[in-house]
Amino acid sequence: MLTTWDLFSQEAVSAARQEAVHAHAHRGMDFLRQVYAPVVSGLDASDLQEAVELAYRHAAHAGATSTRLQVQYLVPVASWGSYFDSDPQYHQVLAGAGWPSHYPASQQQMAAVLNAIAAGIDEFETHVADDYRDVARILWAFEDVGNHDWTQSDTVVLRRAVGHVWPVRSRWLGARGVDYCCQAMISQMQHYDLSRAEIALLTCMSFQLGHGLCRDPLYPWIRSSLEQPPSETRRHALTQGLKDSYRRRIAAVSTEGFV
Repeated sequence: MLTTWDLFSQEAVSAARQEAVHAHAHRGMDFLRQVYAPVVSGLDASDLQEAVELAYRHAAHAGATSTRLQVQYLVPVASWGSYFDSDPQYHQVLAGAGWPSHYPASQQQMAAVLNAIAAGIDEFETHVADDYRDVARILWAFEDVGNHDWTQSDTVVLRRAVGHVWPVRSRWLGARGVDYCCQAMISQMQHYDLSRAEIALLTCMSFQLGHGLCRDPLYPWIRSSLEQPPSETRRHALTQGLKDSYRRRIAAVSTEGFV
């Protein structure tokens, strides 16, 4: 017969807690597979679980401690990347939604903030929708940026590259906004041995995948590419990975257009 000690021993409590954590992670994975299939269709289970667990940690740090809110936090993660909350291109949207600079007083407040962010995502994507009308143009522009012999890597050159790939988004952010985002990316990419073309390519990618794309578990093909030594092969792997990512998204959405 089980005793009270058997039920509430440290080992039993630890095992129950681990089971709950495991179930919570799988709930998030199922949510992403069902709602954001275009984003996660190319991920294996371990990469997807890593992305979900990272999102839960970020959510808890921001004050979203309930299971429901942590799953809700996956909405901006799937839309804007795992590090959306510190991405300068979304600062205006996040500030408008009341994204907390300190922990909210209640879970109700956090729920309201996450709902406002979801609405802000829709509004932002509506503003920049014309950038996605011609998918062939996007892929060609990325190819052009990746193959260009850039002689400089300062923000003026990067602004030109970003405008080449994302003309509408660039106008929406303005020159100063684009420059600020480029500077944030340059700061992050100092940890990698990158060519100027790769810096330009990754910076342009960041405006779609988020400024934390080099370490984001949602994009393991970027991380694996950067583990290779600098070469034409690595640059090709980055470009090809981006194309494959877009093709998966295109194949997974309706025929109404690119999302």
